[in-house]
Amino acid sequence: MNINYNQETMKKINYLLLFVFTLTMSISSCKKDESTSAKVLTTQERNKEIIIASSWKISSQVKYDASVAIQDCEKDDLYTFFADGTFTGNVGSLICNGETNSSGTWIIYADGTGLLTFSTTTMGINIFNSQLVLTDANLDGITNQLFLIPI
Repeated sequence: MNINYNQETMKKINYLLLFVFTLTMSISSCKKDESTSAKVLTTQERNKEIIIASSWKISSQVKYDASVAIQDCEKDDLYTFFADGTFTGNVGSLICNGETNSSGTWIIYADGTGLLTFSTTTMGINIFNSQLVLTDANLDGITNQLFLIPI
């Protein structure tokens, strides 16, 4: 019995091996790499992440379309929002008359807006130009807006 492969048979085997190798590489290179694909966040998820990513300080205040000076004792207050929907407002080293630490709850809705509630006050939450905007519309028609910046 003579096991002598001729040159033509060897070429066929080499082509077959090359084909199998190429097919294997193409299939494995087309496989989706889920570990590197970024998750697309909803507006709600994105705004939640922005809010809890850092603590915040008051940068400015507008009351009924006019800027209001921020007192030094308000500038050093620190607001921190937590993933569980709670927040704390901690008074800094300079204390305004009667100012105390505060805490409450917050929520972001599907459209990206939200509500912040503490004591007897409820304020709207929006994110605008990397600022957290808290809006309080009083019964007397005066709108108060606090602009907070991340620190």
